[in-house]
Amino acid sequence: MALTAQQRRRRALYMTSQQPADTDDEQAQAAPTGRRVQPRAPNSPQTSEWVTRELQALLLEDGVDVIAQHVVGVLQGLANRQKQSRCKGPGTSPVYGPQPAFLAGIMQAVQGFLDEHAAAFARQLWSFLESGLSISAHDALVFGADSTASAESDDEQEQDPEAAGDSS
Repeated sequence: MALTAQQRRRRALYMTSQQPADTDDEQAQAAPTGRRVQPRAPNSPQTSEWVTRELQALLLEDGVDVIAQHVVGVLQGLANRQKQSRCKGPGTSPVYGPQPAFLAGIMQAVQGFLDEHAAAFARQLWSFLESGLSISAHDALVFGADSTASAESDDEQEQDPEAAGDSS
């Protein structure tokens, strides 16, 4: 499988064990008015897209749909549990509940597929969901706006490599 520039960058994040930016900092940047950003819902198309991209980058496979559906199903279960419990407090998502329970649930769901990267995947997923940001905005926050723009440019060139050479 040929990885896109975005997938290569995301894979490098896991391989180097880099920690995502603190969600409180993300929230402050995403909502400068001081309002808390609503976390991304499990049924959001961007949630599925993000999960699929991450799994492809980690597993080096295109066909990760079943695993991605499994992860989204676990997210839906966590969201349903949080609706019933209405648990609040520091480190608690209004959508997914307490962070430790979220991380444990996701790690358990993906451990057999991602092995040593399960914990990092769970932390990255928490960071993305809690930010409430789009995929590109979250990538810009994690990697910086310049590297996100260059990765998107690299992806466009990879998708149509002959277009650059056909200008004659």
